[in-house]
Amino acid sequence: MAVLSVDLAYKNYRDVGVAILRWHLDHLCVDLIELPLQGEPSVSSLAEFLDDACSKHQIRILLVDGPQGWKAADSKLVHSRRCERTLNTPAKTGLPGSVKPSAYSEFVKFSIRLFDELAVHGWERLPNVGDALVPDRRYVIESFPLSAWRTLGISPLPAKTKSRTQDLETRFAALSSLLPLHVSGPLNHDTLQAMVAGLAGIAVERNDWSATAASGTPPSFQDGHWREGFILSATQQVGRSICQTVPVERRRSQAGFDEAAKPIGRPAMSSEQRLHFRDALRESRAVALADAEGFDPLLFAIERLGRYVYGENANLGAYQGGLEQLAAASPLAETIPLVHPDWHARFGSLLRQLRQARNSALHEGAFARHLTSHAVAVALTLEDALMNGSNQIRDFMVRTPVCALKWQPISFIRQTMLTTSFSYLPLNTGSEEAPDWKLVSDVSVAKYLRNAGEPKKALAMTVEDALSTGGLELSTPFVCASSTSVRDALDHCKGLPVLVIAAQEPASLLGMATPFDLL
Repeated sequence: MAVLSVDLAYKNYRDVGVAILRWHLDHLCVDLIELPLQGEPSVSSLAEFLDDACSKHQIRILLVDGPQGWKAADSKLVHSRRCERTLNTPAKTGLPGSVKPSAYSEFVKFSIRLFDELAVHGWERLPNVGDALVPDRRYVIESFPLSAWRTLGISPLPAKTKSRTQDLETRFAALSSLLPLHVSGPLNHDTLQAMVAGLAGIAVERNDWSATAASGTPPSFQDGHWREGFILSATQQVGRSICQTVPVERRRSQAGFDEAAKPIGRPAMSSEQRLHFRDALRESRAVALADAEGFDPLLFAIERLGRYVYGENANLGAYQGGLEQLAAASPLAETIPLVHPDWHARFGSLLRQLRQARNSALHEGAFARHLTSHAVAVALTLEDALMNGSNQIRDFMVRTPVCALKWQPISFIRQTMLTTSFSYLPLNTGSEEAPDWKLVSDVSVAKYLRNAGEPKKALAMTVEDALSTGGLELSTPFVCASSTSVRDALDHCKGLPVLVIAAQEPASLLGMATPFDLL
């Protein structure tokens, strides 16, 4: 079963997001579709493309993020349809030709024309909610991503002009916690909106209306125009609903797997998923390094990765084959241990020893430190494998780093460094319009305080005042775009952290990467 979801735009095809959602065995596959169209969208061309795509993939449910009709003539509401009033949509569709605010007028007209054009191709507006769909009929459903985020219990994605990479990552991570996802490529704002809106279609295709939230009244044709209609969104129930699949044994049999030995498995991970698992391993490894017996977070991170690769919930023994296959992308798994066997153990051997040590630690309360060392070694190899082929600074930077501000006192800068163990804090010594990025180092703060005649006064002084007196020295980092290669960053960094800024907003700091992060 599959549905197609559209995040609609009317000014340029590049702003139209299209995603096909398909439930496959035990996870949801999301295929991001690139439109073979350019320039200003045409209603007829877009409708023809969507109809062809749905026919090709045998899809009978199409979701479109835009109004499907005008306000009913007998509605008591003044400026909007019932669904728009309920969900407080930004655009209010009145009687034919009337839109408030007027800035949305062209978009609303384009959307309604698209619904009408799709009707020419045989697509019906959703007539009712709660009833099973009629076989062999095709339905186009109005969606509203903002409502979908809310009904899923997730903070809505900011508007496209205000969204940053971190916003996309956090929303995708939240969706992934509701149901297992595999996305075919990098998500952007438009495709992520299409994806979250499309979840309602998956629930409808399964005839599980309890996993949807509907607003509005049935569509009707009055005086030559379609009026009203429903807006459909998925609820948190959608994750529980579509995860209730057939038993594992049956799934394996249907997929043609050897039930006795082979896992279900998953398609190749997207770059976002690789970064997610890499960061989880890195963060839990830091906990293990700080506490020689703090192996639990790292072990759980390895098991979560193993579960994803394997395709179902099992144990480390079942995950071993998939993890070894993943780790093979790193020379640390096999090549280096063969060349230097006295210094490195092979990944498969490490993982087997980790399993044995884990059992001892959990059942006998011993070998905790031994387990931690094995878990760290396994994690380092997996991290390297996950990042195989990644050569841009954005893949390694620490996002949204803690920054120093000119008006903050030196005492607070010192406190921040001590509590976070950061050796450098980025500082914009310029303005928002003309940023000038520098680095405050722990060495410069220490020198400033030790050389000050009155330490109490020096601690109370702001960063800006300390700079004006010449007592606080700053370092000049290499500042680059997120697409800069790691090699270029290392060639220019001079041993200092690299600052990564947004290409169109140089005052917006996306991340920071130290040479340690690039090892």
